[in-house]
Amino acid sequence: MKFVVFALFSFAFLVISPIRAPAQMTAGGDDSGEIVFAQEPVEPEDGDWDVVLGAVTTYGPKYLGSDEQEFGVFPVVDIVWDDSIYLNMRNGLGAYVYSDKTLRIGGGIGYAFGRDEDDLDGLDGFGDVDGGAALVGTLEYNFLGAIRIPGLSVGSRLQYQFTGDEGLLFETDIGYRFAVTDMFFVRPSAGIAVADGDYMQSQFGVSSSQSAGSGLPVYSPGAGVRSVGSTLGMSYLLTDNLSLRGAVIYQRLVGDAADSPLVQNENQVTGLLGLTYDF
Repeated sequence: MKFVVFALFSFAFLVISPIRAPAQMTAGGDDSGEIVFAQEPVEPEDGDWDVVLGAVTTYGPKYLGSDEQEFGVFPVVDIVWDDSIYLNMRNGLGAYVYSDKTLRIGGGIGYAFGRDEDDLDGLDGFGDVDGGAALVGTLEYNFLGAIRIPGLSVGSRLQYQFTGDEGLLFETDIGYRFAVTDMFFVRPSAGIAVADGDYMQSQFGVSSSQSAGSGLPVYSPGAGVRSVGSTLGMSYLLTDNLSLRGAVIYQRLVGDAADSPLVQNENQVTGLLGLTYDF
């Protein structure tokens, strides 16, 4: 399940989450970090801590490409200080190097989750995909400038894992957040993920030694589009601070990723439901 969590934090939460807006912003966007789903923008005062804690339950594939489902429960941690330093499970520890009402750029160091051999039923000896430290850069754009469409936003994330099984992954999405009622917010979005050859090989490739031990054919995927998808993120404010959040996430593996012998189902659907408290 760890690989699915990685995939969710690296792609699905990108398309769920609005930008955690700085004080001068007036509308939300996306790619704020960990599980912040669709909600009204948070506007911390200078010098303030903004802390969101909670838990989320997931139901989805055991690994990206699996046709078997399982449940998981995971913490939510999203901390921002002075609208500049952040800590969350998705982007790790980092800082925003530029921020205004439309554009925010950040960078830091995080952790890329791997995949356990146990998730590959019947493929003993195939080996784990090792997680490791990663450099993470983010770019968030709200359409609040010359082209003004409040609620419409684009988020991009670039991750380079430099320990364990190395690889480069780029994700971007566009979404529109709107209020159904004063308490209920929705954000539909669509996105794409692109990876280099090292990432594709570690996640979807089959080496000669793995082929000998598993019976699968040798497979060497190249760099390219890993997946396309869409997400419907929702948030309901139970109180001023407590929110019920949910999402339905769809990913379609394409290209060399979809052709991998490890992929049992190209269509991946995950559901999430959680509670968060904004201190």
